[in-house]
Amino acid sequence: MDRFARIKTTLEKYEESSIVELIQKYEDTIKPSVSVCVLGLYSAGKSAFINSLIGEDILPSGSDPTTAKVFRINCSDSYSVSFELDDSFISVCYGDDVSVLGISDSVMQEELLSKISYNGNPVLGMNRLISMLNQEKLVDGEKHKVGELIDISVPFVRSSLPVGKFDFVIYDTPGSNSDTNKKHLEILESSLDSQTKG
Repeated sequence: MDRFARIKTTLEKYEESSIVELIQKYEDTIKPSVSVCVLGLYSAGKSAFINSLIGEDILPSGSDPTTAKVFRINCSDSYSVSFELDDSFISVCYGDDVSVLGISDSVMQEELLSKISYNGNPVLGMNRLISMLNQEKLVDGEKHKVGELIDISVPFVRSSLPVGKFDFVIYDTPGSNSDTNKKHLEILESSLDSQTKG
């Protein structure tokens, strides 16, 4: 049996959609991954630089320190922010509407939704949410325990990065002169170690 006959026999076992999924999974697996870690003193412009790279003002930036967590920004087809909150895993997804997954308290969920609504602009809603996560104040002005690593997914549609050729993962870090520098370095190291293909 020649090579093409074997391939044809193998492909006949799958529906067309399954074949497309398998090919996509293979392509995703072999696409080179590029991790970009942006480090520096606080208020040095790290978040503004990353916003420029991805082509969206997702991350809050300013002359005062604004980044208190490690942010992992992934190129995606959709907008979302995932994080730990008071020992729960929360995912906020921006589509036609905002949806919050993982919060069982309906009052807290409604209050959070009212603060991160975006009127058709998911970037604005994500920026508000990320600001709140940095301050660890999500609802009622109460402080909540927010995990140190925040995952952000956003389409890099306005980015000048070659996103078709590479799978970019960009890390934004608090200023290197912050009191929690060692903890953030450990989180960054762990996150990079777990970033594998396949």
